[in-house]
Amino acid sequence: NKTRGLLGNWSNDKIDDFTRPDGQIMPFSLDSFQTIHRDFGLHWMLEDKEDPRSGKGAALFTREFGRTASYYANATFEPEFRKWPDEIITPDR
Repeated sequence: NKTRGLLGNWSNDKIDDFTRPDGQIMPFSLDSFQTIHRDFGLHWMLEDKEDPRSGKGAALFTREFGRTASYYANATFEPEFRKWPDEIITPDR
């Protein structure tokens, strides 16, 4: 099976779930969302066309108004890394 991607490999082996497009398996702790985002997730950000050297394919979906994957890609975006609702929701909600 050659299926692989951001959501892991179809191997039922959790060890290879964090395989980057270049084939490097990253040893991550799920306690570090920042590390997973920076050293794994961003490597799977799609380009406008397939590049065999990167190990990533092109986007599978079409977008409205002819926009491409690059239009939506923002490598500088920092997601919210807090894990628990009480860390995000203020007491006076």
